Order: sequence, then C-alpha cells, then structure tokens
Amino acid sequence: MRLKATYILLCVFVLTILCSSFTSLPSIGDASRNEPVLLKYERKVTVYAPAVTRTPYGYKGVMTKIEIEVIKPGSGDVFISTNTFMEIDMQASARTAAFVACTFAKKNFYEYDFYVKISAEAPIVGGPSAGALMTIGMIAALMNITLNPEATMTGMINPDGTIGPVGGIFEKAEAAYKAGFKLFLIPYGQDIIAHLEGGRIEYINITSYALKKWGLRVIEVSDIYDAAHYLLGIVIKRTTFEWRKPMFIINVARALFNNLYVNASKLVDDARKALTSIKDYYLRRQLEKTLNEAKSLINEAKSINASWPYVAASLCFQAAYLTQYIIYVKEYAVSGKDFFFKTVDEINSTLQNISNDIAKYEHKALSLSSIEILVGAKMRLRYTSDAINTALQYYQLGDILTSLMWLAHAKWRLRTAIDWANYITSVPSAVQFNSTEMLRIVKSITQEYIYEARTVVVYVREVISEVGMLGAANQEAEEASSMLSYAESDFNDGDYLLALAEANEAIVHATIALNLVSSSETLRKYADLARIIAYNSIGQLVNRGVAPMLSICYYDFAEYYLMKKNDVITALFNYKMASAQSKILSLIWSLYNGTIISTNEQITQVSPHEVQPNVNTSRENKLTYTDLLIF
Repeated sequence: MRLKATYILLCVFVLTILCSSFTSLPSIGDASRNEPVLLKYERKVTVYAPAVTRTPYGYKGVMTKIEIEVIKPGSGDVFISTNTFMEIDMQASARTAAFVACTFAKKNFYEYDFYVKISAEAPIVGGPSAGALMTIGMIAALMNITLNPEATMTGMINPDGTIGPVGGIFEKAEAAYKAGFKLFLIPYGQDIIAHLEGGRIEYINITSYALKKWGLRVIEVSDIYDAAHYLLGIVIKRTTFEWRKPMFIINVARALFNNLYVNASKLVDDARKALTSIKDYYLRRQLEKTLNEAKSLINEAKSINASWPYVAASLCFQAAYLTQYIIYVKEYAVSGKDFFFKTVDEINSTLQNISNDIAKYEHKALSLSSIEILVGAKMRLRYTSDAINTALQYYQLGDILTSLMWLAHAKWRLRTAIDWANYITSVPSAVQFNSTEMLRIVKSITQEYIYEARTVVVYVREVISEVGMLGAANQEAEEASSMLSYAESDFNDGDYLLALAEANEAIVHATIALNLVSSSETLRKYADLARIIAYNSIGQLVNRGVAPMLSICYYDFAEYYLMKKNDVITALFNYKMASAQSKILSLIWSLYNGTIISTNEQITQVSPHEVQPNVNTSRENKLTYTDLLIF
C-alpha cells in the first residue's frame, strides 16, 4: 500500500536526524528554523537532461529524467535518489544547483529542502554536466514558472552562477535531437568540438552541424541568466558596474612594490659578489643568466610601476628569489647541508610564528576588505609551506640547485605574506563583522565549496583521461587535486578561511583544465568572457564600499598578461580567480546580513514559447549587459 506523502516526509526527516549522510549547514539553518513559518510551499518540476553512456561501440547520448521537488519549510537539505549507476556523485552538483537557484530567485536557501530523483535507461558517465539544467528546474519550482518543453541543455553549474564546460557535446546534442527537442543550450565556448568521424578526429562547429543535419538549434550560454532566458522565458536587463580602483589598494600596491624593489635591487649587488666565488665555469654561466633575468625583471617592474604597481611588485618578488637563489648557491658551496637545513629551520620557525599571529585576526572584528587581505596573507603562507616541502623533496633526490631555488622562493614568499598581514587592520571601513558569526558562515560556505570541488575534480579527471590530454590541462587538473587535498585537510583542522580559498582555487584550476581542452581561438573567447565577469564581480563590491584587494590584484595581473604579454592562459586563470574570490566576499556579506545582494537586474517574464532561438546572441552586443550572479 502506498504511504501518504506526509508520512514519507516525516520518515525522511527522522532519518536525516539519525544519520549524517546529508549534512545541513547548522549555524544558518538553525537561525532560519527559529523564524516563524508563514507559508507552506511544495512544487514539483521534471526536466530531461542529455547525458553520455558507454557502449561496446563507443560513447552514446542518452536522456535522463530528473524530477525535482522543492518543499518549504525546510533547512537547506538536498536529497538525491537515483535508479541508475553514475560514475560521479551528483550530490555536490545538486547542492550547488539549489544554492544558485535560490540566489537567482531571491529565496533563502535554508528555508527549503530539495528532493532530486534521477532515472535513466543506461549507466551514466559523469554527474556535474546536468548541474545547470537542475538549477533551471529548481528556479522553475521556486518561482512557479513553466519550462520551455522544446528546449534542454548541458553544462556544469559553478558556485558563482556561471556555466562550466562539459564533455560529450556531440553525443548529447544527438540525444536531444532524437528525444524531440528543438533547442539545445551548451556552455559558452564549446561550439567547436572534437568529433570522431570516419575513423579520424575532426573539429566541427556543432551549431551549424546540428542545424544542418538534425534541424536542432544549438546556442551557447555563459551563465544561469542566459539559460533562464531560453528555458524559462525570463528576460533580464542587467547593469554593468563601472568602478575605479580604491585609493587604499593603489597605495598598498605601491608600498609593496617599493619594498620589494629596494630589496631586489640590493640582492642584485649581493648576488653579483657571490658569483665571484663560484669556481665552476658552467655553473657560473648558468647563474649569470639567472642574474640577468632578475635584472630584466626589475627593469620591467620599474617601467610599469606607474600603471601596474601590483604587477610590478610581483616582478620584483620574482627577481628577489632569483637573486636569493644565487646567494644560496654560494652559501651552500661553503657550508653544504648544514647551511641548507639551518635555512629550512629558520624559514619554518618564522612561518610558524607568522601563522600564529595571523590566526589571531580570525577572532577579531574585521571588515569584508580586511577579511580578503587576511585570506591573501594565509594563501601566501600556504605557498611558503609548499615551497619548503618541494625544496626538501628535491634535496632528497639529490637535485641541490632546484632545492635551493625553491628554498629561496619560500623565503621571499614568506616575506610577501608578512607584507600582506601588515595591512589587515588598515583598510578603511565602517562595517565590522562579528568574528564568531563570520566564522560560522565561512564554515558553511566552505563545506559547499569543498563538495563542489570534489565533484568537479573527479569529473575533470574523467574528461581528460577520455580525450587523452596531457601538458597544461593535466597540470591544471593536478593543481586542482592538490588544492582540494589542502582544503579538506585545513577544514578538518578548523582553518575555514584558508580551506575556503583553497577549495575555490581547486574549482578554478579544474575549470581551467576543461577550458584547455579546446582551441586557442576558443581560449581567447573564454578569457574575454572571464574578463567581463571579473570586472562586474569586483564592481559590485567596490560600489558598496568594499575594497577587494585580492580580487583586484588578480584582475590587474590578468589585464597585464593579456594586454602586454598576450598570455591568454595566465590571464584566464587570474580573471577567474578575481571573479571567484570577489563572489565569495559577496556571499559572506549576503549570508551575514540575511539578504541576497541585489544585482540591479530588472526581471520580466514571457512565455518560453515567445523566446525565439534566433534572437541576437552576438557576444559583442550581449557582453555589454553581462552582470552575473552576485553571491
């Protein structure tokens, strides 16, 4: 006999209390439970997502049925039920989808529960690629909107509301066509795909291919707003946030440059003297090249300081550790391993002292701007620790020169951490955050980001292994795995701010790895889009009186390397870090104040049938109005 729905919900609620399979966020959730519940809400929505399954003859596209139920009152729990085998857990993707959906709909995530049931006729490869469509389904449920029955999509949903790249575009497009859909949305930048045709891999434009062969319209979308336009008939006019760099950040960047410039210039003289004692001809020639590189970096830094003070400071940092390396080589030639381990102990001792001092700031009332500088200092301590460990590894392998280079890097990375820490309490701000409440919020956010990072990292490994990508893409995937490991470890140790920054960086590295599985032309498109996203994300904070120093430093670095060096990959990474970091600050702000920060968008709704796929989606025109979700 079928049990009543209320009884089922009661059983689920009891089981949730008794087990920890699905954790809620206690600090914020508990607060919402104490508020009076004025309205009961229950809504069901079904979406159909294209996916990929393995067959004896290769990969094949299949459709999955995703049933979504949104219930209020709730406590921010997301439950997954599936009758098909999936190689990657969808729990994190579903949680991210629910959170983004609530942000879009301006609902309190912790007042709702989400039930997601997934069914398909074949085992599914991957999990995150349905995240964006799940988000749309949840928005439809939250806002009581009807979906466009002729449209579907694929794409990961990122915590910042952007839609991330996925694999199997061709197979999914074919599955959508065979299922009767007329419109298929794909992540921005993935219109050119590798496809096995006639026994060889060819690059095809899936937009023109699908239209010509199947009559299926394929449109790229960059964020959940784009997707909502086509799938829900929501038309949004968005505002670009113009901003100028806060004078505080300009002054700090100049101070960082001046300090590093003076030190690097002095080290050049010391390194030149150290070279005279190097007897080995080939080693001396190698070190002379290193010294010339350092001098070139200093000259470049001096020439750009007026316009790019933070980038200039970064160049001086590189010059400082390169010249320090030369000095270390000379010292090691005199004292051998005694010098090496004495230096390691000295750096480790200073690192521990500075870490203890910086940790104390977490228990003080800080502004949002100060929190970001604190994160900047903590990340530099993390990089210092990494450099020391790398130096020790190379030393054990007998590669003395490489170990000394990393040791020099550690010394000067630690100096930059100290410099950042000196400005934690110097940011002008009238708004201070209660440290206890702030840490509770950060802990909750970090849990979500770690969940997301785990799923994306596994998914990236799957995609890269299938396409056989090595080189830069594989390196980014490895970096993502490392940062995720750090995040999990630091979270367990109670360092939630550092863990949040690491989980965030893991997600960025992972999405960069997926971006790299594309052509150079597409990479440039990614960079151009990431630039505008970062600009608006920072602008939303600056226009609210926040001085997001770390975010702006990432942005400046990206600008310089894109415009002056034409280094698209470095620019792409830093643009993504700029927007991701700024959105974390906005998320802390939103949850602390119990509201979602407005994005100045004007939302109107038409029937999904009235949204024509052939509207002008020219990126040149559209980017002018891009303003992504603010968290």
